[in-house]
Amino acid sequence: MKIAYLHFHLKAGGVTSVIKHQVQAVEPDNETLVISSSDKCTFCNGSAVCVPELGYDSDQEAPANALMLADKIQKAITDKWPSGCDVLHVHNPTLNKNSFLIDALSILQERGIRLFLQIHDFAEDGRPNAYYKDPYPENAHYGVINSRDYAVLLKAGLKEQGVHYVPNQVVPFPEWEVSNSGYILYPVRGIRRKNTGEAILLSLFSPKDHPIAVTLPPNSSWEKKIHSMWRNLIRDKRLNVHLDIGLNEDFETLVRTAYFIITTSVNEGFGFAFLEPWTALKNVFGRRIEHVCKDFEETGMIFNDFYSRILIPIDFFDMEKFCLRREELIVKFGRLYGVEPDKHRINRSSYQLSEKGLIDFGMLDEQSQKQVILNLADNEKKRNRIKAINPHLEKMRISKEDAEVINENRQVVVREYSRDKYRQRLLDVYNKVINVDVSHSINKKVVLESFFNPVTFCILRWPDV
Repeated sequence: MKIAYLHFHLKAGGVTSVIKHQVQAVEPDNETLVISSSDKCTFCNGSAVCVPELGYDSDQEAPANALMLADKIQKAITDKWPSGCDVLHVHNPTLNKNSFLIDALSILQERGIRLFLQIHDFAEDGRPNAYYKDPYPENAHYGVINSRDYAVLLKAGLKEQGVHYVPNQVVPFPEWEVSNSGYILYPVRGIRRKNTGEAILLSLFSPKDHPIAVTLPPNSSWEKKIHSMWRNLIRDKRLNVHLDIGLNEDFETLVRTAYFIITTSVNEGFGFAFLEPWTALKNVFGRRIEHVCKDFEETGMIFNDFYSRILIPIDFFDMEKFCLRREELIVKFGRLYGVEPDKHRINRSSYQLSEKGLIDFGMLDEQSQKQVILNLADNEKKRNRIKAINPHLEKMRISKEDAEVINENRQVVVREYSRDKYRQRLLDVYNKVINVDVSHSINKKVVLESFFNPVTFCILRWPDV
């Protein structure tokens, strides 16, 4: 088969890693081409083409249009394969990072190019500034990385034969001699949805001889301000937390020596953090993300040391100010999506988040989280109250039973998320894209309602706009 992969860019990040794994999985007995706005590709073996017009709108130096973009993509393909490709595998086309891409794809489709459109991130799920007002491409095959998104697209009108669940490949850590002498490690970049405040909260209940450590800082300017707030709080209250240690210490050494791994993220697409650490022979503790864990549990994964929420008394922070902030954001984001939320319903939903005077810490904004941590940092009586409400916080210790679970989970990851399995899944999908015509379209209103819901709205899943 001749497979062309297309993305806005090949900058370091999750989607670029996925493309790399896909190219490596289907080679060497299939031909590949990678098309992006990047002028370098470290994994393409010379089979890469730079199309500058594919870049983000914000990076464009000269105006383009859909026809020009379609022509350049097609030329990149026919320069390598005069008869064209079998499949054009496009990553994240429904994110409005390039105003002309969707129309260009429709033009290519009309010219007979078979499209496979893989969605990693929905604009409707916390990315209002990347939302297309126009319809998404019709009569194309779509791919998703979790069963929740699969169900959303079916509900929105796509047919089963044209939607494909393609979980990512997981590359195991190397085999090494394990040590548990180091940090309780949160190996992430501290962006908003990773919920750094909760990692800091956990430090109030974790073993004192194992500080909690977050590896990398965020890149965006508004998230850096939040990160600085956390850094100042850690310094002022002398909390047992280290931020940004991955800037100066070797990542593999940090993982190899970690006491165990934590995750406090409130939202993930695939959820590498729930799989990768087991291959390093490390236990994982943290916040359960239902749609992610459900997929993995169906393959045999065991998540004993995970919690669905950390309940906090509402008198530990300014509940009224939190509700007003939440309501303001829901209205603002709703308007970006072209809807006007019911303010009365929003107000009611904010207060309904609490039950018996308790609310999940992960639902709070950072200012409210900071107030909670300040309330607890110097007050053992209040910390004991939180432990009584949330007995799972006592699980932040290594136990004898961990070794068996670690071994079982490692075997599942290596077996179910290997390159060989990934290759077979991809080739099966490509064969269907080539041989099965589909006639369907996405009802965007259904997709939006599946993700943007005032009742379940969580501030940490959304940008600060």
